[in-house]
Amino acid sequence: MTHEFIGQMLAVRRESITLVARRLQAVGVIRYTQGHIAIVDRQGLEARVCECYEVVQNEFIRLLGWGRETGRVLERSRARLI
Repeated sequence: MTHEFIGQMLAVRRESITLVARRLQAVGVIRYTQGHIAIVDRQGLEARVCECYEVVQNEFIRLLGWGRETGRVLERSRARLI
């Protein structure tokens, strides 16, 4: 995923994505290079996002039915979202 693509998905400027990605990489929660983003510390990343993350996650579960047994998206499915 490029910063341009993420910016289009979120309706924000590419420059904003670049700034945030740099900050997240600096604190060690993600690692990114040329279109590849790896989550290094999921708990740290989740601690830095707004409360809307849980709302979106619950909608994903509701609409697709994944992870319904536990009330959370299965780890394998969650990796696909990011």
